[in-house]
Amino acid sequence: ISSIPEEKSSRELVEEAVKFKKIEGRLLKPSDKYKVLVGNNFYEKEIFPKKIVNGDKIKINEIDFEVVGVLDKLGNPQLNEIFIVNENVLEEILKIKDETDLIVAKVDNVNDINKIAEDIKKELRTVRNVEKGKENFSVETPQEAIEAYAAILNVIKVVLIGIAAISLVVGGIGIMNTMYTAVLERTREIGIMKSIGARNSDILLIFLIESGILGLIGGAIGVILGIGFSKLVAFGASLSLGPGILQSDINLYLIFGSLLFSFLMGSLAGVLPAKRAAALQPVDALRQW
Repeated sequence: ISSIPEEKSSRELVEEAVKFKKIEGRLLKPSDKYKVLVGNNFYEKEIFPKKIVNGDKIKINEIDFEVVGVLDKLGNPQLNEIFIVNENVLEEILKIKDETDLIVAKVDNVNDINKIAEDIKKELRTVRNVEKGKENFSVETPQEAIEAYAAILNVIKVVLIGIAAISLVVGGIGIMNTMYTAVLERTREIGIMKSIGARNSDILLIFLIESGILGLIGGAIGVILGIGFSKLVAFGASLSLGPGILQSDINLYLIFGSLLFSFLMGSLAGVLPAKRAAALQPVDALRQW
């Protein structure tokens, strides 16, 4: 259970910072006594035997509250599983006074946010009489939250790069084996082409292009699967954590670069089979068939 202050400016600041949006009913008014807002998970996931909807009655600390609104999904999963009441009501039902778990601050100049965060830490150390490094509080800026998410995404990127590298090796070996098989199956064709004037460079180019096309096809399949998977992950994140928490961006230049890279890798994997095909002598090629 959490609370929201009654004072207008503080209330507006909290609502702006958390981005409260209702999908049913209304938001709390400062005058509401035993009224409550419920998080989205109580409405959609049916945490209780019966999902909570607007107008329901619920009991908190043996006191009856009326649900006046249901919140839309928020980016912070914890906020999807809370009950929100006015601050004076929370103090009454929990029998607490002048206790605060979270303070939201707004800066006038976003460029000063790190300096202000340090100033707040210094002031809180003085008030609480604690040394640096032994704080019993935390001050977090939006940049730090973003950096924490970025660190997680970087780990995911490293894992995906490792998987991609293994896939490239396996795919390259597969293309090489396929091209070696193609050379064996088309030995007679190679002999005929050479006997009518095809040069080694012509044979080499034909097989390099074929292996490149194989790589290009594999890259196209990878791009399609990658786009589909990214959209699926973004959709799943939106369902579980809230809309807009994770978005999938498609870069056409990156797609084109990936396809070009796939073609080049396929051609590179086909170099040895292509050289073998180009080195065949017409007489030997015809005789092997």
